[in-house]
Amino acid sequence: MLVGCSSSRGVLDSGGGDSTGFPNHTVEQIREQVGRLRIPVEAYQAESSLSVRSPYQSGSFSADIQHRANDSLLISISPGLGIVAVKMLITPDSFFVYDRINKELSVGSLASMQAMLPLPLTPAALFDSMLGLLTPEAGTAWTLSSNKNHYIMNDSSDRLSYTIDPVLWRVLRFEERDDAGELVEERTFTEFEDYDGVYLPRRLTFRRPGDDTAASLYYRKLTVNPVSLSFDFDVAPSVKRTSIQ
Repeated sequence: MLVGCSSSRGVLDSGGGDSTGFPNHTVEQIREQVGRLRIPVEAYQAESSLSVRSPYQSGSFSADIQHRANDSLLISISPGLGIVAVKMLITPDSFFVYDRINKELSVGSLASMQAMLPLPLTPAALFDSMLGLLTPEAGTAWTLSSNKNHYIMNDSSDRLSYTIDPVLWRVLRFEERDDAGELVEERTFTEFEDYDGVYLPRRLTFRRPGDDTAASLYYRKLTVNPVSLSFDFDVAPSVKRTSIQ
């Protein structure tokens, strides 16, 4: 079990580019470095600050998070005073929102989730995005370039783009664009810390401009590979149930 308490760097503003070999790494060398971990990261729990903007809900909250790879993500949201007002559970195929104040449970597909939170739909992409562990996909014809501090990898259609720090070997920004070049989705990762050789961000942002949704997370405390996790939703049978469209 690893708890983040070491020094951090705001790497988007860092003086990167001093890594041995920069800027002459190949695409495969970069992918290998980005995907390398000293320990396997299979789960985490976090105490965080969460800001959300969407057509359904906007505001700033405290959020306790429990997440296991290829399994479930539970977010318990408190507006203040330590009282959990809303719980969100994301499973490999469904999305649940439990409004504990109004005693209402809403259930929907993962696609319906994106109208409320701009998060990836697949369990693997969701886990990697919540920890800043994105890696450019294998088998894609990447175009590699660099600026003063970072590598930039674009696919052949310029729809996908990764900005990579060659010191920490982590993705700092991921962008997806449509055929017209308009931004569909953006994820950014900053303020990295060393968790026994695994660099993870404390601050994350997710945006889907077309859906007018954005979320920002700051991990006040992050525990990697905790001894145990609980995804208990604790919904009474009498709670009203509705569908998220």
